[in-house]
Amino acid sequence: MKNIFSAFALLMLIVSVSISGCNRAIDDNNMVVLPDPSSSVMKINLVGQVIDDNQQPVPNATARIGNKTVQTNDEGYFFVKNVDLKGPYGYVKIEKNEFFNGSRTFKMQDGETHYIYIQLLPKTARGTINAVSGGSVSFDGFTVILPAYAVKKENGAPYTGTVTVLGQYLNPNDPNLSLIMPGDLVSKNQYNVPELLKTYGMVGVELVGSMGEPLQITPGNEATVEFPIQANQAGVAPSEIPLWHFDETNGFWMREGSATIHNGKYIGKVKHFSFWNCDTPEAANITIEMTLVDASGNPLPNLWVTLTSANYGIRSGVTSAAGWVGGLIPNDEVLSMSVSMPIQGQNCQIMGQNIGPFNVNTNLGNIVLNTGSGEITALTGVVLDCNMVPVTNGVVGLQVGGNNYYDLTDENGIYSISHISCSPGGLYADMFAQELSQNTQSDVYTVFLNGGDVSQDFLACGDFVPEYVLQKVNGEGHIITNGGTFNCSDSVSAGTSFINVSAHSLWGGNQQYLSFVLSHTLGSTYNVSNFYGYGFNGAQYTVYNVSNVSVINYPSAPGQYLDCVISGTYTNFPNGVMPFNTTVHILLD
Repeated sequence: MKNIFSAFALLMLIVSVSISGCNRAIDDNNMVVLPDPSSSVMKINLVGQVIDDNQQPVPNATARIGNKTVQTNDEGYFFVKNVDLKGPYGYVKIEKNEFFNGSRTFKMQDGETHYIYIQLLPKTARGTINAVSGGSVSFDGFTVILPAYAVKKENGAPYTGTVTVLGQYLNPNDPNLSLIMPGDLVSKNQYNVPELLKTYGMVGVELVGSMGEPLQITPGNEATVEFPIQANQAGVAPSEIPLWHFDETNGFWMREGSATIHNGKYIGKVKHFSFWNCDTPEAANITIEMTLVDASGNPLPNLWVTLTSANYGIRSGVTSAAGWVGGLIPNDEVLSMSVSMPIQGQNCQIMGQNIGPFNVNTNLGNIVLNTGSGEITALTGVVLDCNMVPVTNGVVGLQVGGNNYYDLTDENGIYSISHISCSPGGLYADMFAQELSQNTQSDVYTVFLNGGDVSQDFLACGDFVPEYVLQKVNGEGHIITNGGTFNCSDSVSAGTSFINVSAHSLWGGNQQYLSFVLSHTLGSTYNVSNFYGYGFNGAQYTVYNVSNVSVINYPSAPGQYLDCVISGTYTNFPNGVMPFNTTVHILLD
């Protein structure tokens, strides 16, 4: 087993790409922008969540990625499948009234599902300036100064009324900086090559008129901006620093001008307002990548990773569906690494340790994640529609303590979600599936998260869900549904209720049969006996071990559904002992 902490050096996640070319000083007046060396087109899937400054979901926000536009749902999530993007970086922009635009720039892998989280910043009114006389507005140590007669409307006409300054200052020491800043701390240099940035503070500013109309600085004029220098950076802050504005078209920071230190602040001039950043580019960037897996070799997707450098601050990112992460890290830096579930799970740190320094590009391969006291539960299964066809445009949601985690189904309707719990003894969670094209949803199932593998299948069929038995034999799925015969009767004996279940159908001309007895005594657990099946995988089998019984709905009267999931092992002649998983949705006769 490789050392997990050596692996986590890569998790300067979203700022990942190899650096080539020279790193000479840039002359802003004679900059020559070369063609972008990145030309490969990648097809990816994306699962994202948008939250506000109170870390609450933002519904009905607009997410734009490539040529696709989608809306966030009630939980602030959005889902995009099979979008073509110019690699190796992806870029998504979020728009919502009363908030500054949010965005994320992230390193991609072709054919992969990636996860992102974005926190929007509210457009807070910080003060007003008379456009005729000019003036200043200050907030959080930052100051913007407008000269007289320097503001115009969108149509170019001069504006002479009251200017309201909307603004948010982003402290470089903010632990949530990776959530709230636009894009990532990656710039495009004069050779169009991405490079790592070290921030000394950034700001988002917009100007609006008395009717809420957007305003900008008139050509030929400049506004003065003053950035505070944080106490922990005062001793290392260079006397002159490049200024960068965020380009919302390509998702990178672009150099434009500079600022110098006066009276403990960086002071510079800008010709337009958007997000501005005081940064120094890293002269040497090291690329590291790895794949996080559990002890069984399952990939660990959607894990929040944070890496802190004494000189470069905090950066965070999320593992892909394949458990892959990769990124730029500064050369020869000791890094502090932590891993947790995304957003609300960050208070539950799975592990953390200093790693590095590194001075060469490294691919660490598969790294087994040891969680210490945490338990990794790997949830997998298949989602089917009303015709028992795999749902290829669907999502599966896991609801844990009020927090939701999602995964997209693949071309076979299969999903995979990993959850790491810091709760001793495990915890219960709800799961459901949704077919996105028709917006049909499955029943909600309850699962127990206490480590190991959990198999849960779904029928995303809206309000009408026909009777069915979904039998997975050694990972291969078989369906007994509308064309089959179902029997489900109940009885009571000595205070114990019994439900006798049988299902029979033809599968490709072969007979398939399954039966079992489910018993339950009030106040006790559910038990399965006499479990028998025939014809699945073309062979007879006899179950000798039912390891788990999960009852979602136990009918109390005819016409109600029995919903349960049964798993265990069976003896398949002549192939020996193999695993099975049975999902049952049958009406009580």
